Amino acid sequence: DGWSTVKSQEFDQTGNIISKFPEDPRFPGTMKYAIASEYALTGKESLKVTISVNAAGSFKSYLLREGGFTGGGATIYVLAPVLPDVVIDYIQLCIPSYGWACSEGTDIVQGEWTPITIDLEQVDKNGRALSEQLLKEIAVQWKFSTTTKTSFDLYFDSVEIFHSGR
Repeated sequence: DGWSTVKSQEFDQTGNIISKFPEDPRFPGTMKYAIASEYALTGKESLKVTISVNAAGSFKSYLLREGGFTGGGATIYVLAPVLPDVVIDYIQLCIPSYGWACSEGTDIVQGEWTPITIDLEQVDKNGRALSEQLLKEIAVQWKFSTTTKTSFDLYFDSVEIFHSGR
């Protein structure tokens, strides 16, 4: 619940942003999300995000959940059943409200549910643990590249918020 925003950015060869979805009509593609029953880790449904691009390129996309939460860490599971002509460089969990504090990038194992975890005991630039602050949003961010136009699905399921043993 609450995963209400999908966005993406297109980059040129030097790493500069050249278009954004959904704000920019020049973005060469679309993103959409829906509750789906094709794949589920727990229960009968998962969140399906479909990414379509009409041109080769390098992209960074994210799924955002707004709403407060507390905890020492979080895990979400992701499944990429098929990645046609796509290389996902990394996928990670981030806390956007604190300068995009992110987990280490995780490699997706195609066809398997892959856990992505962020340790909220990590400290921000002021030396305070993220878990000690007001956490207002969390995002799943991934970077991918493709050599041709393509479309692919990512499925997200079983978000777990955990608390430290302190």
